[in-house]
Amino acid sequence: MIEIGLTGGIGSGKSTVARALVARGATLIDADAVVRDLQAPGSPVLADMVGVFGDDILRSDGSLDRAKVAGVVFGDAAMLARLNDIVHPAVINEMTRRRTLLADSDATVLLDCVVTAPTTRPAVVIAVVAAACVEPTTFGTATCAGPLE
Repeated sequence: MIEIGLTGGIGSGKSTVARALVARGATLIDADAVVRDLQAPGSPVLADMVGVFGDDILRSDGSLDRAKVAGVVFGDAAMLARLNDIVHPAVINEMTRRRTLLADSDATVLLDCVVTAPTTRPAVVIAVVAAACVEPTTFGTATCAGPLE
């Protein structure tokens, strides 16, 4: 297995780079998709979040209201740390599980995550690709500041 870490800020082009590599045969493990899977209704991660932040973070259908969570944690470092303590270990474990399933293959695995951190890996990451936009660009409410200095 060959692993490529893909990182970059909001609106930097990570998804564009990921689509291009997947079109050429890479297998994508997307941290954002993993988080959504782990926070699905009935999941242990969502239950832990409700235990800390209350039922107010749920929509009427039992799904997570991300805007309400953002309203609770952004601006409160202690609450953000509690959220990260719940979510980050679960995401790392799930991404590791998915990578381990491919460890003995000849797959090229693309790890799409905002932050790449060293962990125990079944294979070696041979490259980290940092996506960056060419010039300052705004997409909805996200802004890419432009090229890295």
